[in-house]
Amino acid sequence: MPKSAAFPRHAASLILWRQRASGDTEILMGLRHAGHRFMPGRLVFPGGRVDFADRAAPAASEPKPATRAALERAAPP
Repeated sequence: MPKSAAFPRHAASLILWRQRASGDTEILMGLRHAGHRFMPGRLVFPGGRVDFADRAAPAASEPKPATRAALERAAPP
């Protein structure tokens, strides 16, 4: 019997990188455990599912007016 299709979930990833003095670029990634059902043993960016509580996470600081306007155009409150 074929497996059922995966149910899509809201998720977010974070891509962190830094430029070293040598000119090399470092990128933060994680290695998924080989026992995971989804993408076992793969290199991935950090992140995960989006929980309902994430919708109201406070900002560390207020965005600049131009940034706020761009965000509100892209995703109205």
